[in-house]
Amino acid sequence: MAAGEPTREWSDEQLRSEDLPKKDVIAFLQQHASESFLAEHKLLGNIKNVAKTAKKDNLIAAYNKLFETKRFKGTDSADSVAKAVKDLKVSDGKLAETKTEEVVDDGPPKYTKSILKKGDKTNVPKKGDTVHCWYTGTLEDGTVFDTNVPTSKK
Repeated sequence: MAAGEPTREWSDEQLRSEDLPKKDVIAFLQQHASESFLAEHKLLGNIKNVAKTAKKDNLIAAYNKLFETKRFKGTDSADSVAKAVKDLKVSDGKLAETKTEEVVDDGPPKYTKSILKKGDKTNVPKKGDTVHCWYTGTLEDGTVFDTNVPTSKK
């Protein structure tokens, strides 16, 4: 056992009991595990937020894996941590790009838009301002089924 290596605080039975809160396990893992280990197991961040998303079974598995792999703080080099984070960001970026490219054009638009007066880009509504929009809902045969345009009384 290395000098900086922590000892197991809880047995498997204690981990599975309801007496041990998830936050204690998360705090131990964040205190002793390396950054890359925490990133792999999605345990980085505020303890309160991690506790909301993490399941107790996953925390127990991560706790046991930490002692199996001995990936404690100080064992990872800064370069490998930076590379792992960079790879995660790149893969997230690639996923976002592919999702935007999968937009399927399913024919002509199901509505028509007509602009009565073009805006001048200086008088734009600000947050909290009330704006008005005229709307008329029609069926394909031209029957009006809904509108907010007032009818003229002549």
